[in-house]
Amino acid sequence: MKLLTKIYLGLLLIILISSSAMIFFSNKAIENRFAQDLKNSSILKIKKMERDLSKAFSGNRETVILNHLQEIKSKTDAEYAAALNTKGIYIAHTNVIKKGRESTLFKKEKVKSEALCRFETYQDGQPYLKLLIPLSSSSQSELIGGMDSPVNYGFIELSINMSKINESTTDLTKRILLITICFSMLILSAAYLYLKKNLSQINHLIKGTKEVKSGTYGSILPVLSKDELGELTENFNEMSRKLSETAVSREYLSSIIENMRDPLIICDKAGTIKNVNKAGQNIFTVKKEELYGKNVCELCKHASYNFDSLVNDIEKKGHFLIHEIYLFSKNSTPVPMSLYAFYANNAGEKSIIVVLKDLREIKKHLMELQKVQENFKLLIENAPFGVLISRNGEFIYANETANKILASEGETVSGKKISDFAAESEKDFLLSTLEKVENKKIKTAGIESKLINREGSLFEAIISCVKIEWEGKDCALTFFYDITEKKREEMEILNAQKTESLQIMAGGISHDFNNMLSGIIGNLSILEKKISDPATKEIVSEIFLAAESAQNLTRQLLAFSKEIKPIKKLVNSAKMIREAAVFSTRGSSCEIIFSISPDLKNIIADENQITQAINNIMINAVQAMPDGGRIFVKAQNIKVEEDGVSLQAGDYILVSISDEGIGIPKEYIGKIFQPYFTTKPKGHGLGLPMVYAAIKNHQGRIDVSSQTGKGTTFNIYLPSTDEKIAGDEVTMDKRISLRGKRVLVMDDDEIVRKSLGRMLDALGIKAVFTNDGENALKEYSLAIEQKNPFDLIISDLTVPGKMGGTELAGRILKINPAAKIIVSSGYSDEISGADYEKYGFCAMLAKPYRIEQLEKTLISFLN
Repeated sequence: MKLLTKIYLGLLLIILISSSAMIFFSNKAIENRFAQDLKNSSILKIKKMERDLSKAFSGNRETVILNHLQEIKSKTDAEYAAALNTKGIYIAHTNVIKKGRESTLFKKEKVKSEALCRFETYQDGQPYLKLLIPLSSSSQSELIGGMDSPVNYGFIELSINMSKINESTTDLTKRILLITICFSMLILSAAYLYLKKNLSQINHLIKGTKEVKSGTYGSILPVLSKDELGELTENFNEMSRKLSETAVSREYLSSIIENMRDPLIICDKAGTIKNVNKAGQNIFTVKKEELYGKNVCELCKHASYNFDSLVNDIEKKGHFLIHEIYLFSKNSTPVPMSLYAFYANNAGEKSIIVVLKDLREIKKHLMELQKVQENFKLLIENAPFGVLISRNGEFIYANETANKILASEGETVSGKKISDFAAESEKDFLLSTLEKVENKKIKTAGIESKLINREGSLFEAIISCVKIEWEGKDCALTFFYDITEKKREEMEILNAQKTESLQIMAGGISHDFNNMLSGIIGNLSILEKKISDPATKEIVSEIFLAAESAQNLTRQLLAFSKEIKPIKKLVNSAKMIREAAVFSTRGSSCEIIFSISPDLKNIIADENQITQAINNIMINAVQAMPDGGRIFVKAQNIKVEEDGVSLQAGDYILVSISDEGIGIPKEYIGKIFQPYFTTKPKGHGLGLPMVYAAIKNHQGRIDVSSQTGKGTTFNIYLPSTDEKIAGDEVTMDKRISLRGKRVLVMDDDEIVRKSLGRMLDALGIKAVFTNDGENALKEYSLAIEQKNPFDLIISDLTVPGKMGGTELAGRILKINPAAKIIVSSGYSDEISGADYEKYGFCAMLAKPYRIEQLEKTLISFLN
């Protein structure tokens, strides 16, 4: 119940009790007053009659007494009036029946004759006032005053009914009660207003104290008055403000402490633990309550430091620090920690704050970092590139690779400068570059430069520099890569790209040129057989020589062309090398010195391409010695155990051709295999590129080394085989007649068709000609239907925009799996001499060819 209600009810209760008491006592007072007044008036009336009554008593005159009694009764409103003698016997009574009886009132009460007796009794439930008034011989004044002791004649007894008096008293009480209620309401209203005003301030104070109790600080209450309550409110506001400042700081600090990742312990100067944050509970695997009241030494009992020395150090230095100490958790696990302790004031009392740092993760990270550093050092030391660190231009660190490349045997690069290893023309540039890097002016990457290796030779290098801090000082970190081999490979790639472009062109030219030569050589071979005039035959022979020279040129172009795959067969390598070398030097003044292993293995190769490659190298050797000299031709078996730069592991023959000529300048070595590169005034620059292409087509490799004025050596690596050559498979002795045979020819070139038609006609063969695969397939199907099939098909390989030879072969073999198909082509990237059989062809005629070659091939398959 609120205070205002309590006070209000209290006031109401007080007023009610007071009013009731006042009414009660007022009522009694009124009653007593009425009774006293009635008694006094009755006594006065009796005293007025006292002389007559005294005489009547003396004379025993009952009638007179009774008359007086009647008069007294009427004047006093008494119930009855009676006269008694001194012994208490009724002499006369207004109620006649009681005459001669003894008064019960007189009998019960100890009546003194000299005293007036007043009694209050109840009779039949009604209150009565009974008076026993003595009669004496004294005067009236004396009787009233009671100054003498008169002679008593007897008594007058009156009985007065008090109901009338009570009715008067009740009316008066009602009026008093009404006045009291009105006055009480007025008092209560005034009290309510006053209390409400003052209790409103008290309610605000109660609310504010509740907020403080709940931990909410900073409440500002309204000041409603300037009295003591107002002053109390102002004091509360000031207190709340200060508590708010203090409480916010405590809450903030408590939150920080409780959520710290590191254990924190608060203890007194004796080491008794007062508080521990969550991290501390976790590290020691206990609850906070288990640590309260314990001494911090119990946590550190296994440590080499005791708490007393810790306190002494704090008092001397203001703090205490241990970089590493092992504390033990609840399960006795040693935990490496750092410990920092210091004093803090708490309400005037010093506390020791102990902050612990769990070093397990740090130690783990340090170990990982150390491992990373070791791995990084191992990586740097064994990096395939040089790593240098310089300060003021002088190297203070070099990795193993840098030392192996630059430093002499048993020495290091440290202590030297970049100028000690740079080419003369680049020393100043590299020194200034490192200086600028150290001064943060530039950062370099990809500088191509020339450095000197430990043998004193120049090599190409890519250099990158960046500024770093090494041992607290600015330094330049330099990386360098030896790109000599990379440059060579790039040159090879560039040569290959240039060669590829030329090969594409050469392939197209040679293909078309072969078709033209097919008509020329085919027709000449027929013409040669028909003429008998010697002079004419000589002219035809000269034309043959010119055509064969042109054929050799196309073979070179075909060997050089990327699109052309070699026609490989088993070749006697020793015989081929010897014949090609001798043929190339015929008519020169050069001497050939052979050193060919007697057990030199054979090769599977396109004999024309390899022969042409050897011819070109030999011609270059002859041209390098215009006044004559020696050419050393050496051939031997070798075995490559591991994959090289461009060779797979296996058996090879190594052909080395060396001369004693003028040599090739060093700057030209990387360019000799580039198309059109030549130092000869009339050279076309295709000879060595064709050699390079031919060797690559055979999965081989060619290297060159040269010294100016001492000569040049070419080394050719070609895959070898253990197969032996058995001899000619077909001889003219096995010749049979070809007459009457039917042959289907498909070729898109009209000159070739006409030339081939004349050769077939000369051999007695009946031929049907078509210009594409679709027409050839129709002719072949028609011949089957007519039961007059063809004995053999000669097909060109490529027909622009239409069905070519490979598709035609597949379609015909579906009709007749036993069909014999010979492919005749100037080569294509789709087929080669090594794989024509997988397309269904039984033989290959390389354009151009003579009638003798045609006849030999036809006999082989029509026998």
